[in-house]
Amino acid sequence: MKSRFILALLAVVFCLSAFRFVQDWVVYSSKEGGYKISMPAAPVEQTRDINTAIGNVTMYMAMLEGESTDDNLLYMSAYTQYPADKISSTMTIEAQDRFFKGAAEGSAKSMNGKVDTIMVADYKGYPSRKIHSTVNFGGEDFIVHQQLILVRNNFYMLQTLTKLDKDDNAGVKKFLNSFTLVE
Repeated sequence: MKSRFILALLAVVFCLSAFRFVQDWVVYSSKEGGYKISMPAAPVEQTRDINTAIGNVTMYMAMLEGESTDDNLLYMSAYTQYPADKISSTMTIEAQDRFFKGAAEGSAKSMNGKVDTIMVADYKGYPSRKIHSTVNFGGEDFIVHQQLILVRNNFYMLQTLTKLDKDDNAGVKKFLNSFTLVE
């Protein structure tokens, strides 16, 4: 009798361990950007030199591509430091709006898309914008959620790419809400 109970208990434990309903996320730390963010798995780091109206800057990116069955097909965090005399969180509201709008529209355009909404936000007292865009790859439309944050002359871009029917899923919120500056 006792051995049947143990076997039944082991069978239940085995079945439960075979199905993992809650995915553990990993915390990615950016040395260059001084931030942490959670993603479903470890991202791949890349750097890219970008030619802007104020000169060349380096963008440090951490990207994680999802599977076609995942809610989000891409998670990306990026960091760029601008010259403090050109771009800063102390700029006028009008200058901040132009900067964020340019960043959002440039990003959407690079993905064959358009910005749907730009919402003024705040990150710990620093200016931020939440962006919702529709983009197109290979004839299929996707949704991009972004949060753009300007901390002094440090620019942070958080972004997810998802299918239209998965818009605003829990993974988007978990990713965006996990961003933390390490100061």
